[in-house]
Amino acid sequence: MPIRKSDSKPNFAVLLATYNGVFWIEKQLRSIIIQTKVSVTVFVSDDMSNDGTFEQISSLTKDFNNIKILPRIKHGTPALNFHYLLKSCDFSNFDYIAFADQDDIWFLDKLFSAHTKLSSSNYSAYSSDIIARYANGKEKYIKKSYPAKKYDYLFESAGPGCTYVIKSEVIDKYVNFIKSNKKLVDEINCHDWTIYAYIRSRNQRWFIDSKPTIFYRQHEMNAEGVNSGVLAYFKRLKSCLSGEYRNKCLSMLILIEPENVMLKQLLNGRWLSGLKLLFYINEIRRSPKIRVLMVILLIFGFLR
Repeated sequence: MPIRKSDSKPNFAVLLATYNGVFWIEKQLRSIIIQTKVSVTVFVSDDMSNDGTFEQISSLTKDFNNIKILPRIKHGTPALNFHYLLKSCDFSNFDYIAFADQDDIWFLDKLFSAHTKLSSSNYSAYSSDIIARYANGKEKYIKKSYPAKKYDYLFESAGPGCTYVIKSEVIDKYVNFIKSNKKLVDEINCHDWTIYAYIRSRNQRWFIDSKPTIFYRQHEMNAEGVNSGVLAYFKRLKSCLSGEYRNKCLSMLILIEPENVMLKQLLNGRWLSGLKLLFYINEIRRSPKIRVLMVILLIFGFLR
């Protein structure tokens, strides 16, 4: 890591993965470029968009020389695209690495807020609450800043990856980790959850800010979207009933803490094991509402 002058601006590498986001990409990019009190370089990987997204980004590079476009490769999922960015970029001259979706709008002080916290504490990573913004103009505050639990990182992420800011020295080790475990990392296919689990499992601290830092735009083409409301709960239930969620938790456990025999046994899909998992319910999810939902799912054997 180069020695930086005390009066220099913190230097951020922002990783932006895009796919068919022409309706949103310009506002998102401009909200990143105009971040206050920081220096920003945006690295963009476009997943072979066919709606003009790539052309729009290329046009913006004529106005901003701090937008760097990586060679285009078809990835198929946001997680694979973000991992391509992580493995392809040189972060040696950056203090922090941040993730960006193509369709949000960042608050002007998003990155500086992260720097303020990370530079004045022993936290390794930062994320925040969000404000969901819908097509009809409605906005909704979404809380992610519940206190960390002992094993929550094996069952959930810290929130939307587009709020993440990570110290660069952590990223170097993480990139080596995902290269060494490519098959399982690709199988899990959740870049934001995987990096949260990696950092927490290494006994490094993660700060979730109660102050929102982005407008999280909601539309029919969201890869994930807000985990709030009736549809979100139905989606969670479907994931649990199909075994998808339990299998991902088990895969994450094998990837991050393969020596944790106790949780492996409790995630075998059997009803009795699920009842035993109830004893750890306050240690596996941060949100009180989600813990209640988990209790119901486990009692009735829906976490298959």
